[in-house]
Amino acid sequence: IEIETGGGSANLGLEYANMCYMVNPYLILHAGRFLPKFGAYRGRAGEAFLNRFASDPTGFGDGGIGAMNETGIGAQGGLPFGDIRINYDFYISNGPQLLTDPDNAGQFEYEAYTSNNKSSAIGGRVAILPFQSSSLEIGYSFQSKSKTGEVGTAYSNTGVVMHALDLNYLGHLTAIKSDIRLIGEWKHQKVDNATYKNAADEDFTFNNAPTSYYACATIRPAHVDNKFVSNLEIAGRYSYFNRPSAAPWGGSNDEKVELALDYWLKWNCL
Repeated sequence: IEIETGGGSANLGLEYANMCYMVNPYLILHAGRFLPKFGAYRGRAGEAFLNRFASDPTGFGDGGIGAMNETGIGAQGGLPFGDIRINYDFYISNGPQLLTDPDNAGQFEYEAYTSNNKSSAIGGRVAILPFQSSSLEIGYSFQSKSKTGEVGTAYSNTGVVMHALDLNYLGHLTAIKSDIRLIGEWKHQKVDNATYKNAADEDFTFNNAPTSYYACATIRPAHVDNKFVSNLEIAGRYSYFNRPSAAPWGGSNDEKVELALDYWLKWNCL
């Protein structure tokens, strides 16, 4: 549950509520309003209690590529093949809804509770852990929706396709009793050509194909004897958002460099 205060009142919202049913050790069915399955950052590393930094990489938060949460159904699980492991996550959701107002033309509303037409988004992520130690995971994600505009308008058949690649590696530096982690993700979005109206009611078009990526490296002295020191971690991250130059919300590209000092309370909370 999301609670916002201000103006003398409290506003309540629903972040996510997801029901999962375990069919067998290799398959889980789920339905509800869930954390996004497109890419690996949002939903796996970007939540506030896991995020190593005070903000999101550029292009990975609000106003970037992809949803912060989605409403739909899905199937997820993992499969072992000897020392190799595969995990998967496929879903159907309401998906993105095209915005056409002059300030946001070509952008999307990703988190609507209801659909604006009869089309749904189909997406998923498949990842491989090629080593017996599971120290490396490489994932590929996709999402496609053929109709994103309001039904009955000229934009009803405007489609969008998104792709993402992600990597997560955990290694050890025995000499200094430390763990290192390398994390990265690349995302691309391609929107069908459409003609929009600007503030002067003039027609304009642009190549709507933004790209964003980030790379992060961390080091943590997890194997030293001092408990406090062993829970500390130093992290650095570079991110880049290539936005459409002719879009009203685009213009110059955006890049960000961040450093952080973190303390892990538990393995899943910092």
